[in-house]
Amino acid sequence: MTAECKQMEATMLSITTIHPSPENRTVKQDTEQFRSLAQSLQESGLIQPIVVRPITVTEGEHDLGGVYEIVAGERRWRAARYIGWTEIPAIIREDLTDESAHALRIIENLQREDVPPLEQAAGVAHLLKQYGDPAEVASRLGVSDAWVRTRANLTNLSSRWIAELRDPETDYTDLAKFVTWQEELAKLPRDAQDHLLTDRDLASAGTLSAFRSELQAATRRLSSTPWWQITRSP
Repeated sequence: MTAECKQMEATMLSITTIHPSPENRTVKQDTEQFRSLAQSLQESGLIQPIVVRPITVTEGEHDLGGVYEIVAGERRWRAARYIGWTEIPAIIREDLTDESAHALRIIENLQREDVPPLEQAAGVAHLLKQYGDPAEVASRLGVSDAWVRTRANLTNLSSRWIAELRDPETDYTDLAKFVTWQEELAKLPRDAQDHLLTDRDLASAGTLSAFRSELQAATRRLSSTPWWQITRSP
């Protein structure tokens, strides 16, 4: 939750007056993580209120009023509904525009532990576009400036490397290390990235420093390859 939200008082709202945002991914309710959250709510209550904003819903020519859209906390809202709660504590943000609500959702999602690296990269890149300053984004996410810059850089990966990173069949014993290597690779032009996809020396590097050395060597090898021996990626 952002600093602004922490300073606001929560209001009890009816579960039925709250709607999920169409921007959010569907929350799976058949997972162990969701059941654990529901059990936690049942045993300990809701520690952190959800965040909502008023929305306009009409029926015919009439504004129904008192309807809210979830900005942060959809999993908590669904878990509360799942265990039969009729009300839930919520912080009402009437000041949020569509853009600021979208940014707040991204911040909420990025603070989860199960966010894939490419989704993190897209979210960070959006925040950088909105706020402009890596330090501001880092402060909102509670991470370092360097993490913001390098993670956003993953959006520069070529489509072939993105497919490699998304492939569930790819076996990476240390995903964090692989992602760090991808961040280094993403600094190169996409055509160069594709030509390095099958470089065996690059793939066999054991440490980040070794990977950087092999990446430099592979780039030099690529630059010395005659143009007619290089097939451009589509």
